[in-house]
Amino acid sequence: MTHTSKIIGFGLQSPCSSTSPQAGEQIIHKFTNLGLLQVSPDTTFYSRTMNREHVLGGATWAPVTTLGASRTLRATTKPPGRTPLTDTAQQYFGPRYETGPTRTRGRPSTTEFGTLVPEPKPLPSLIQIGDLPGPLSLSLLVNEGIVTCLDRSCCYLNEQAEGLYGRASIVMPMVPYGAAASGGLALWVWINGHFPDALDIISNSHFRTPVYGRPLRPHQRQLDARYLMKLGRLWVTSPLWTACDLACDPTGQCNGEDIMAVLHELMERYHVSCGSCEALLSSNPRWPGHARGLDTIKRLKTIL
Repeated sequence: MTHTSKIIGFGLQSPCSSTSPQAGEQIIHKFTNLGLLQVSPDTTFYSRTMNREHVLGGATWAPVTTLGASRTLRATTKPPGRTPLTDTAQQYFGPRYETGPTRTRGRPSTTEFGTLVPEPKPLPSLIQIGDLPGPLSLSLLVNEGIVTCLDRSCCYLNEQAEGLYGRASIVMPMVPYGAAASGGLALWVWINGHFPDALDIISNSHFRTPVYGRPLRPHQRQLDARYLMKLGRLWVTSPLWTACDLACDPTGQCNGEDIMAVLHELMERYHVSCGSCEALLSSNPRWPGHARGLDTIKRLKTIL
């Protein structure tokens, strides 16, 4: 029995003239799966024997090797992975798929994400002048307002000093372990301005060695923990305690500015009231300069 008539009747044309034996078997599978070809149970199929003449006519199909004389050709229940057909095949079979190698979903390669860029290192709190190219570069940075020199060996970035935690990171290396910034040093941390010429701290120890050209000025205070705040790794007196500290200063100046001006800015920025300052000073009658502090707060109260 020849099978030429069963295949030619589906209108195969010249684009299939290069059909290989494997493609011929796929055509029969294709037509059977689409329901265009009905095969009786007694039909015998053969593998690798159908060539161009068998498909297009002109030669009978001579059986060589049987695949199953009494079984009907049927599709598999779970086809493997699919790949799109070629453009030529899609003209005749539509935008369907042909079977291809099975693909497994695996972990994407590192090239799909690109090269990981390391995070930049944080800027140092204090810049050693010896690390700069030379004295001319330091003069240029100072004239352009990029850095401020503390002494001949160290400077800090003005951009870093614009933020509260940036100023705290600048002051932190200057304050000894276990001490807290207070007075004019705490004022600089809270509102910026001119860097103090002396470093006021709260500590029970005495320090004779200057830090970056500035002497350490310790103050012994019985300070409640609620008046201490931690900014990063720096302990500093709260704005309320700092305002009372400055109000009791006998010089009337702080960091080269009038005490009334800096007190007004500090109390307004951090919402410190004159009444809370009076209450704190009244509860600490042994505060050095207590009377002067109360008088300063009263004068400031009339202005505000």
